[in-house]
Amino acid sequence: MDVLFDTTALVDIDRQNEATISLAETLTRRDEKLFVSTVTVAEILTGANLHANPKHAKASAQRILGQFQWLDLDGPIAEETGQLLAYLHAEGKPIEFQDVAIAASHLAIGADRLVTSNKEHFERIPTLGDDVRSPQELLDEIQQA
Repeated sequence: MDVLFDTTALVDIDRQNEATISLAETLTRRDEKLFVSTVTVAEILTGANLHANPKHAKASAQRILGQFQWLDLDGPIAEETGQLLAYLHAEGKPIEFQDVAIAASHLAIGADRLVTSNKEHFERIPTLGDDVRSPQELLDEIQQA
């Protein structure tokens, strides 16, 4: 299974959220492929640089980020992002650029699941179908299989 983690899920890991940590550990044990968008990398490193102790925060962020394969925001992903943003604006359901770029990354690699603690935003994108899960939902899904 290919799983893309949204920024919120990585923040959950840093904040020691048990369900998200358990999910990441379970997926790693199962040798699943774990991805993050470089948009998420930028968001996480921005937060680390704003931290009261940026050196420690960046080291922690690098440890977490190092467990994932990074997906570059390349031309095809940028094009998909633009199409999705235009659709969402036309529908009156806009969301932040970062979330749309992360969704486009998910679609570009054909990942099986997108893990986020912000399902409401990602569920506005119909092309994601039934791929969006909270960390706890995906953990429950795996345990029930």
